[in-house]
Amino acid sequence: MKRPFGVAVLAVVGILSGVYGFASGLLLVRRSWALMEILVPNEPRTWGVLAVGLPCVLGIIYTVTGIGLWRLRKWARGVVILWAILAIGTAVLNVILKTFNPDRWVPPLWLLLPVVGFYGLCLAYMFTRKVKQAFSV
Repeated sequence: MKRPFGVAVLAVVGILSGVYGFASGLLLVRRSWALMEILVPNEPRTWGVLAVGLPCVLGIIYTVTGIGLWRLRKWARGVVILWAILAIGTAVLNVILKTFNPDRWVPPLWLLLPVVGFYGLCLAYMFTRKVKQAFSV
């Protein structure tokens, strides 16, 4: 079956985001290693490098998922659905936690709403008949 246009767009965005995330993660690891060498010369650097290396891991996940979307793999659709649910859930949880603890920092609502909107649209799109048929082949 022909690849739906929206799936192609999500695939390209995923691949580009993944490559950018991986490259920026490598840059962060390199810079943090040098900075930690200066600030804390005799301490192990494992946790610091792992923490800033997270963009590398997310970049790989985004790239692989984008390629899977481009090739219409069922697992890639599942990853997008899971990612969207996690993003929406995280945004909602941030708002809820802010109401219970006003001193807690959360991103402002004007930043959270576009995220929820984008992932909500992705989630709804992944359940359309056309997309389901494309991934069922």
